[in-house]
Amino acid sequence: GRHPWGALAQGQGFYRHEALWAGVEASAQYNQPLRLRDGIIDYAVPERRQYQIGGRLGATDLDGIDLQLRARFIRDEQDGLTQESVPGLGVYRIDLPDRVNRFVLQGREVVHFEDGSTLRVSLNRQQTDGETSKDRADSPVDETRTRRGTLHSAELVGTIADGDRTWVL
Repeated sequence: GRHPWGALAQGQGFYRHEALWAGVEASAQYNQPLRLRDGIIDYAVPERRQYQIGGRLGATDLDGIDLQLRARFIRDEQDGLTQESVPGLGVYRIDLPDRVNRFVLQGREVVHFEDGSTLRVSLNRQQTDGETSKDRADSPVDETRTRRGTLHSAELVGTIADGDRTWVL
């Protein structure tokens, strides 16, 4: 915990049997909203919650090869608050919810050679789905924006042992 009031809880556990292993991890975080002055409705920092759950599977030293697969789900939530004065209509309280879901999948293979050199191949995919709103209390005019994105990446790293030197490509 901390002040201004917030909390963080996290945990993880792993199991290993010879060259194979598996693990799970989870966390939750909460931050209280912050106002700059008493008596105003606007949040300078919105209320925030984040949840994460994930798992990993792997194999170590299978004939000189290490494998790892990791998957995670992350949910971010923010709840802002402000007000807006509309000429001729009055002052409206506006809730500003923001929700984002992220899905991450990562795979990695490392090949170890007898001379100490290695070749590492990593493949990653991340997908993001989000929604941001302006919810004006007692108003027929609201806004909602949705967004979606996908990111793919691949990385190939070779480490070459060359006597007293090491080359990385």
